[in-house]
Amino acid sequence: MTKYIQRVDANLKNMGTSAKEWTALDIIGFQETENDKGETVKMPLFDFAALKGYKKPNTLYPAPASQSTTAWTNCELCGKNIKNVYWIKNDSKKYSLAVGSECVTHFDQGKSGKEIERNH
Repeated sequence: MTKYIQRVDANLKNMGTSAKEWTALDIIGFQETENDKGETVKMPLFDFAALKGYKKPNTLYPAPASQSTTAWTNCELCGKNIKNVYWIKNDSKKYSLAVGSECVTHFDQGKSGKEIERNH
């Protein structure tokens, strides 16, 4: 078992959930924004209305509250540093997490963040 899988498994156990309970949050569009290098980039817009009443679980890897979606520092599922934020949700527990492009592949039929964006 890799260290990545160990971290994710430990975090899921800590939150009292399993991987099969989580799904990727839908992308509803795109917006141009400036990244931390001053470059204009297209970023996905997520269906945050679908998260009404959801909360952050007690994750082992909470992201700093001051982070914006264009300058995130860590995935709330595995703890790795991330550049682009994607979102997953757990409908049964009403939880949401900010995750990186590697972690989101486990929650949308194996599609990477960029594939999810292209399919939108």
